[in-house]
Amino acid sequence: MKIKVADFIHQVENEDYQEKVLPQIKLTEAADQSVVLRLTQKLVEQFEKMLTKQALSRLEQPLNFNGQTVSILLETGIINLPFANVKHIDNFLIWKNKQM
Repeated sequence: MKIKVADFIHQVENEDYQEKVLPQIKLTEAADQSVVLRLTQKLVEQFEKMLTKQALSRLEQPLNFNGQTVSILLETGIINLPFANVKHIDNFLIWKNKQM
């Protein structure tokens, strides 16, 4: 997907993007690498489906391990976004943390 910096910033500021939060998964200490690999593969597959719509996307997979919640986030972005523009898109990158 190609997007201009100005369009990217405008869409992020206006929350004009796809967002999906998957159901929380509880991991146990017995979860081995194959479980984590399958989880990661499914997450990437979901994100690829979102990307087919040619829209900015954000996918979150919450994981619970020993009473602690950690989330894996996949987000579209711009490679080498000019530093001067970073302050405009903070809400896309960390807005979830502000709500917690």
